[in-house]
Amino acid sequence: MSIALIVPEGILFNLETGGRPQYSITFSTILLVFYSLTILIPILYYAFECYSIMKDPKIKFKFLSLFFGVTIFISTFYFTVLYNTFNNPLFDYFYTLFALIIIPLGGISLYLGIGKNLSKNTPIDIDLM
Repeated sequence: MSIALIVPEGILFNLETGGRPQYSITFSTILLVFYSLTILIPILYYAFECYSIMKDPKIKFKFLSLFFGVTIFISTFYFTVLYNTFNNPLFDYFYTLFALIIIPLGGISLYLGIGKNLSKNTPIDIDLM
């Protein structure tokens, strides 16, 4: 929300936009750069660091599934910002397709990464190193 104070004309929200917030290009750019620098880059860096120390193929697969699912849900932020920036029916169509196809795949990937073992009563027997 503090970014909205830096760019006062960044968000347009009225009856003209149909009750949907519309971001300016400046606001969207600042928001995406800030999000990338503070959240996306550290997540990618530490994910690759963790993956490089793993030896067991089972844990590597689970980690990649978890990472893929998290990456899909992170990408929804970028699509939502672009959706609120461009008031274009074609982009709305692609955003809807993205939400209907990709987000369930992200949920399945998260389940394969961590949820599958949580549903069993057996302890996880994977050696990290």
